[in-house]
Amino acid sequence: MKKQVLLCVLTALMIGMVSCKSQQNAAKSNETASADIVDLNLTEKYWRLTELYGEPVTTPEGAKEAHMILKNEDNRVTGTSGCNTFSGMFTLKPFNRITFSRSISTMMMCPNMEMETKLYKVLEAADSYIIKDDVLILNKGRMAPLARFEAVSLK
Repeated sequence: MKKQVLLCVLTALMIGMVSCKSQQNAAKSNETASADIVDLNLTEKYWRLTELYGEPVTTPEGAKEAHMILKNEDNRVTGTSGCNTFSGMFTLKPFNRITFSRSISTMMMCPNMEMETKLYKVLEAADSYIIKDDVLILNKGRMAPLARFEAVSLK
């Protein structure tokens, strides 16, 4: 009788371990699948910043145009925030979700630091995007658009 109980307990433990391992493998598979998402409407384009928090963005005479380029290779984002350059990583997830991470920038003192600070905050906060007619909108949840960009031909 003791042998049967011990056998039942060991069988239950083995089934539990196999089940946990299967769930871990499924989770890893989902992570890998989301890391492989590519949106050709989003990547490999020059996105010029046109609006931040509902306010139009203009480029002052002699300043650099605020923009970003999301690259397929290594999921890198590079750009200029008006004066300083920045780079980092982005991750795409199903249903047009996006996150930006590991961002770094040069730290020159510029005339319009407020706009640059707002852009960096947008990149930290954004969790989704919409693309329509060569316009990219970065959003956070169901809030109003954080930023708008327009695609500019690199040709």
